[in-house]
Amino acid sequence: MKGNGYWLAIASALGVYLAPVSYSWLGGFIVLGGVIIFRPAKPLLLLTSGVLFIVCSTTDSFKPLSPPPLSTSAVQINGIVKENPTFTSEYTSFIFEDHQTKQKWNAFLFSPLDHKSVQIGSKCSLSGEVERHPFARNPGEFDYEAFMLHKGVRGTIIVDPSQLLCQGGSWYKELFSKRKEALDNLDQNLSPFTSSWVKALVFGEDRDLSDETIDLFQRWGLSHLLAISGLHVGLCIALFSYLTLRFSLLTKRKLIICLLFLLPIYILFAGGAPSVIRAVCMAEAAMLLSLMKQRWPMTDIISYLFCSILILKPSLIHQLGFQFSFIVTFGILVSKKWISLSVHPIDSLLRISLLCQLVVLPLQLQSFYFFNPLSLLANLLFVPLMSIFVLPVCFIILVGVYILPSSLLNQLDTVFQKSLELCFLPLRGMDKFAVEWVIGQMSFVSILLFVFAFVWMMKRWELGEKRKSFLWGVVLSFILIAEASVPFLFSPGRVTMLDIGQGDCFIIEWPNRNHVMMIDAAGVLEEGGDETFTRIIQPYLHERGITKVNTLLLTHADQDHIGAAEEVLTQFSVDTLITSSFFRGDLQIKEEKWKKVSSGDRFVIEETVFDVLYPIKESQDKNDNSLVIRFKLGGMVWMFTGDVGKEGEEDISSLANELDTDVLKVAHHGSDTSTGAQWLDTVTPRVALISAGLNNRYGHPHEQVMDRLNKQDVQIIRTDQKGAVIYQFSGGTGTFYSHLP
Repeated sequence: MKGNGYWLAIASALGVYLAPVSYSWLGGFIVLGGVIIFRPAKPLLLLTSGVLFIVCSTTDSFKPLSPPPLSTSAVQINGIVKENPTFTSEYTSFIFEDHQTKQKWNAFLFSPLDHKSVQIGSKCSLSGEVERHPFARNPGEFDYEAFMLHKGVRGTIIVDPSQLLCQGGSWYKELFSKRKEALDNLDQNLSPFTSSWVKALVFGEDRDLSDETIDLFQRWGLSHLLAISGLHVGLCIALFSYLTLRFSLLTKRKLIICLLFLLPIYILFAGGAPSVIRAVCMAEAAMLLSLMKQRWPMTDIISYLFCSILILKPSLIHQLGFQFSFIVTFGILVSKKWISLSVHPIDSLLRISLLCQLVVLPLQLQSFYFFNPLSLLANLLFVPLMSIFVLPVCFIILVGVYILPSSLLNQLDTVFQKSLELCFLPLRGMDKFAVEWVIGQMSFVSILLFVFAFVWMMKRWELGEKRKSFLWGVVLSFILIAEASVPFLFSPGRVTMLDIGQGDCFIIEWPNRNHVMMIDAAGVLEEGGDETFTRIIQPYLHERGITKVNTLLLTHADQDHIGAAEEVLTQFSVDTLITSSFFRGDLQIKEEKWKKVSSGDRFVIEETVFDVLYPIKESQDKNDNSLVIRFKLGGMVWMFTGDVGKEGEEDISSLANELDTDVLKVAHHGSDTSTGAQWLDTVTPRVALISAGLNNRYGHPHEQVMDRLNKQDVQIIRTDQKGAVIYQFSGGTGTFYSHLP
């Protein structure tokens, strides 16, 4: 089966992906049909592919778990620590397997522990409260629960430190202890800046890198340089080989045998990242074949390795690091003939950078919804920089911590800091003019077309048919342009109430994306303090392919309504900001773009007339300065009320002639200070939208408000129960649906 190993990899991957669904037989037909069509004379390949697919698609261990109930429950269990614990100055966590059920849990303690008190392989008894992992409550939001369930971890146990008792550990626990001691040693002897880089690039521990650095590398497609990969493993092999052979410490055969035993140890020291496992296993396979004087295609080696890892730990297929590592490496191996056609090292580097960017582009768009076309230039500059300078110096600093006097080590530390800051100046300069192409989530059809066009472009290029290759490159670009253009040509309208916790954020999209309006932009989540802009608002807009918010309307100046307004104004090119005349907030926008309105005013967006009903006069209470607007869209009459109180509701009722409403945005997240009985009699809503945080400390929505709405037979839709709520419409009809079931 030489040269055809990739069919086995495809069969395994499809099997794992289709394991949770009832029509997994469809994947079997795809694999077997592909083998029959393209390799009709390979019965052993056909049989092996079929067996692998059946094993991966039917075995229960390949299927994701179900989460625990939302309500917390107390447990007391005995089990074993399955992975190396994480120790910080604020908390301790580790993956724990219950002896009885064989289910894995993330044990979490809100207190630091000594790294020797809990170790991998320790047998522990613990008790605590079971909680679900945080899950995506909005489109585009990262689903941490799905990520953990795919890893086989069912939920979190908040452990009572006084009820934790651990003993023993695995035979290799000392390796992790030495790793922890090495990390602590770096913190004690180096500056925080240098220590964070050495820990990230040598030990795979990137938690201490600044958020600014991580975001910068992500925007420019350089995140792979912060992860330990084949480059690091290759450098370790090269350094060890040079030193041992240069000083005649080992023969070549003994060197290979020694590396076979030492490289797996580096996997543990590097934190067991998928890219490290892949690089080490490929190196081990190549060395074993060299000892046996066998020659196999490297594409077969990586394919068999992929299948083996997937069978042993199928959850890895859902990790981006695993996917990126194997796809990029396989792409480079398949294209080595094309890369060898380069006539200059820079040309070779350009080809590799282009290949790496294109081969993972569909996956990147599925996960992050955008890419930076200039990242090719950034990779051209920083791949050599990291390979030739940063990474080797990090290894030198690590050794220097143990052998150099403190004065010399401090000088080396200072030089490294200044050098690295100088190296990043061009990247920060380019970042001011960054061009992000936001496409949104690619459809399955577009991904298939992209992959087909990419393969044919590379094939024509390798054969020297540059004109045909260029035409296929044009097709690639057209697929991306078409995918980004679809919302502007064929999309229905949408009104989305995002679940941002205890606050408000609504996004209105007119049909064919003619206009995008945001009503309120909440700031900080109540639970945990994460900013809603980077966690929820921006990912949702990017997932929809939205790069511009034409109009931002802020009802009033409370943090839970304007906390993310500055980010929206800065990053989404807002044309018009609308507030009440009594808005008291400092926002960075040109005065001519800021429109202030009050009761009796009217403005029009895409033939939709917005009537401003409130505020009538300025109030000392910011809530009573809330903008209240009424408009008709998608066959429904909508009323948005901000946080207006009962007094404001009475003022509106006394001044307006007709207030019948189909959809009422319930004021103040369902507080009893609003939504009085008289107000409901006046507006007579059919649907009530309530934006309130899950288990919020205010008890919103209040029981009295719910009773009043239920007495009026109003359909109530709440973010704390349903997550994001979407009304999708075309013409004069539409449908409500929610992100959560």
